[in-house]
Amino acid sequence: VSFHPIAFDNIKYLLEGHIYDLDLSNDLIIQDRNERLNQAKWQKEYDITFALEDLSNFQCTFKLLSELNNIASELLESNLDEQLSGVHAEMIFTIKGPLTTVQVDKIVHLLKGFWGQNRAFDVIKIEKLFPKETEYLFVVKFERLIYEEQMENLAELVEVCVRTLEEIDNIL
Repeated sequence: VSFHPIAFDNIKYLLEGHIYDLDLSNDLIIQDRNERLNQAKWQKEYDITFALEDLSNFQCTFKLLSELNNIASELLESNLDEQLSGVHAEMIFTIKGPLTTVQVDKIVHLLKGFWGQNRAFDVIKIEKLFPKETEYLFVVKFERLIYEEQMENLAELVEVCVRTLEEIDNIL
């Protein structure tokens, strides 16, 4: 029996390699990395969080998710739709500290400019009482799967994440 990597594994490997290369060249700093297998839902999830070198109050988390139907479409020899053999992706830009309404609006406008109007965008405000902190999550969701055939675009997606962080710095 040989190991057959699925699209999730191949895409994750390429994404991670590109981000680590940027970390080694001091273009960004990796702050966290997680890989989970949810056996209750049969999902694989991976995320990697990074920030610009000299900035620590905001960061980007690039997240990949593969669900049961995505995994099964590759591993089972059946009539499952090959169009399911991909991963879901989202980018989460986290900013610590209070923001004005004008800053939030500018960041949303920036994200729509960089990522396109056809993406789903969420803005989540988290207020912690103890210790008293405010945090904003700006979530960019791809409404379609990313396939292995599109892996060469991952480097460009990471570069857009880095440019987004640089532009967020200008807004803050």
